[in-house]
Amino acid sequence: MELAIVPAASFAEAAADRFVAAAEAAIAARGRFFVALTGGSTPVAMHEALARRSLDWARCVITVGDDRLVPDDDPRNNLRAARAALLDHVPARVIPLRMPALSGSPRRFARRAERAAAAFSRVISRVGDLDLLIVGLGADAHVLSLYPGCPYLFERQRLCVPCIDPPMNPAVSRLTFTPLALLRARRVLGLAAGAGKRDAVTRALEPGPFTRVPARLLQHARDCTLLCDTEAAPRGAP
Repeated sequence: MELAIVPAASFAEAAADRFVAAAEAAIAARGRFFVALTGGSTPVAMHEALARRSLDWARCVITVGDDRLVPDDDPRNNLRAARAALLDHVPARVIPLRMPALSGSPRRFARRAERAAAAFSRVISRVGDLDLLIVGLGADAHVLSLYPGCPYLFERQRLCVPCIDPPMNPAVSRLTFTPLALLRARRVLGLAAGAGKRDAVTRALEPGPFTRVPARLLQHARDCTLLCDTEAAPRGAP
């Protein structure tokens, strides 16, 4: 795993540079670029920078690595935020995570979420391996919606699973890619910005199991860059 540290003022453009480089390489090699975006506040500026970039967007297939099981117009919806900053401004193909109906008993909701995850996995499998998976590091060192102690940290069969009532903020159920998707991606780009992420970055780079530090999964990716601004740089970094 490569660690790249950039000034906070240039973080978004540095992330956009890596996105564009991965896209151009994939399009040249395979005729299309398949990428999964990350949610949260960190990638918003990157998305806005990308909307200004010249790229063969018609050859780009874009999805999200995880999303909250909320209506499409809910401010907590990751794809909604990505649409506002990027996807509404470029002619890319978008594959959304389909939200199951929110009504009914918790047990029925869980079954519908399982079916939604399975359907999404089938769609992703038809497209093929991700050319780029972008993940943000949470302050608790989670990646995707794989939180510390998550039962899916060792999932190696399914690409996508539901996380029902996870101990995360916001406290809402989600669909998420599993470690299998991360391990199969041709490239992974981790993003961490701000002093609140410094401890997570430090822990992600340390050796050890990923059960309590899911971000250590990045160490096992095929080709991973962890991009940090100077405020999130790990302790002891120059």
